[in-house]
Amino acid sequence: MRLFTGLFLLLFAGCKSKPVWQPQMWQGSGSLNEPAASESSVFSVSHRVGKEEKTGYFAEHGGVRKYTPEWEEVTYRDTLVAVRHGKETISRWQQVIFLNPQKTCALVQVSQYDESARVFYYLLAEKQGQLTVYGIGDDSGNAFPQQETQIQLSREPLEFTDTLLRIGNNFLIDKTQAKIYQINPGYPKRHMPGYLMETSPDGKTLVFMNNFLLHQIHYHTGKQLKIQYDYYRHSTDNPAIEKIEDKQRLDTFFEWQTDADGCQWLRPKPGFAYAHETDGRQPL
Repeated sequence: MRLFTGLFLLLFAGCKSKPVWQPQMWQGSGSLNEPAASESSVFSVSHRVGKEEKTGYFAEHGGVRKYTPEWEEVTYRDTLVAVRHGKETISRWQQVIFLNPQKTCALVQVSQYDESARVFYYLLAEKQGQLTVYGIGDDSGNAFPQQETQIQLSREPLEFTDTLLRIGNNFLIDKTQAKIYQINPGYPKRHMPGYLMETSPDGKTLVFMNNFLLHQIHYHTGKQLKIQYDYYRHSTDNPAIEKIEDKQRLDTFFEWQTDADGCQWLRPKPGFAYAHETDGRQPL
């Protein structure tokens, strides 16, 4: 899992040139919150509607149906932003979300009307007076692998809090300062499995539930804690537990504790004997 950074290419058609920004790999996380190089607007966004109906697959609408394409176009200082996406050139976006108050960084989603298609996001940011393109994907520049459907990128960026966007189980973006946090589960070339169950009171620790393993990540520091919850033994001893939702179980049997570094972790309450810390690989 990587973020990519890129410069632009010039594609020549006859005597005219068309700028196309080519994403390249960039390792790590960081802030894209830079001031504009001039007082004029860096980006402008235009909504477009197609003239012809097309056909696509939409599971929520019962399968294949016709639709009229709609998309957003982004202009950077009077130049249409086009990005090399695999073998294609993309300039139509499903949505555009600005990630800082001065609007020098934006998150854009590749416009995909067919729900069977992979989801892909790009970050557009002005750095030192030039446009830089960051793509969110794997080493090959493709969309995230889909071997496990539960950890695909979400089709919509999720409003995590008033200031944070969450993209699947993979990235958090601070909208106040265009800062990107990668959620790293600690496995090579893996994405965080499971689903987000809970967050700490300070909002900096994420708790993912995966097969009754509470995988916790403090995304500001990268620290992790794994708690194996022996649900089956517990429910056998107390059949009523079957009727309690996962979130209620956490509130009932776990509590937030703060370590010496100020990180908050969800730990079993005193006397609760059905949970223990683990490296995530050892059997119960």
